[in-house]
Amino acid sequence: MVIRMKKINNESIYSILKTSCEKYKNDIAFTCGKKKIKYFKFLKKVDESAASFEKLGVKSGDIITFIVPNTIECMICIYALNKIGAICNIMHPLSSDEEIKKSIKETSSKVIITYEYKIDFINKLSLSFDIKNIIHISSFDFLTTLDKIKYTFKKSKYILSKTINFN
Repeated sequence: MVIRMKKINNESIYSILKTSCEKYKNDIAFTCGKKKIKYFKFLKKVDESAASFEKLGVKSGDIITFIVPNTIECMICIYALNKIGAICNIMHPLSSDEEIKKSIKETSSKVIITYEYKIDFINKLSLSFDIKNIIHISSFDFLTTLDKIKYTFKKSKYILSKTINFN
């Protein structure tokens, strides 16, 4: 699913977020599990992420592929990319490797945002495609304590130099 975010009444979702932040600065913008983020902090992270994407060379019209679960970090990226006019190609994290490969080929995505369960596959895929950067959003940040213990035993075997941790 490629999301081309159109302006509503000449407003982008980023500008709507900015307006909401002015009105509800200290209210909770998002909740993910036990993690909560207030509007002012969310907007700050969106702006920082947009600047980081621009430093990576992402510009208006570029298609960025997401292969991550719904998390606050994912939402930050979506709003940041909307700020700079990039297009989000959002895939279900349980998509098959073939579906992911086909989508990346069709969209010519140069930047992939993924999490540890797909990182080995994306690293291998980057050897065949012109993938410039892989951004890793760790599910570790939103796991329960027990799941964090399990996670430490399932960490990715290798991460290539083009892989960037979201934080």
